[in-house]
Amino acid sequence: MRFCPYCHRWNPGEPIRCRYCGRTWGIRLCPAGHENPTDSIHCGTCGRVNMTDSSGPMPVVFRLVALVKPALKVILVAAVVLVVVGVLRETNWVALASFIIPVTLLLLVLKSISRSLHIDILKSITRLLSNLIRRHGS
Repeated sequence: MRFCPYCHRWNPGEPIRCRYCGRTWGIRLCPAGHENPTDSIHCGTCGRVNMTDSSGPMPVVFRLVALVKPALKVILVAAVVLVVVGVLRETNWVALASFIIPVTLLLLVLKSISRSLHIDILKSITRLLSNLIRRHGS
């Protein structure tokens, strides 16, 4: 999924252009389809002028997530390993069951939520983070 910083909408998949406003991400395309940097005026390959508009820079939050994503995966794996080791050492099985059962039920409920609700939740989180960043930056 891609977020368009120009029209503030989510696009399914990895499209080259936003399906709502037609802008491209991080490149400008000439009519022949050649990729150019976002600050170019003429196509570097064929010299044509009328190129697509870029959606602009991605919000800071998304750029940070892209940078931190590999580290988050490593941290997640380490956390799972630590939880498994802790569970194996746990001697109070009643306390363990009182933790695992609600977590399992929560995961089942979250899995049953529709995809559109997931998208709405992501949009809400994105708006909230954008507003916090704007307020903090002002």
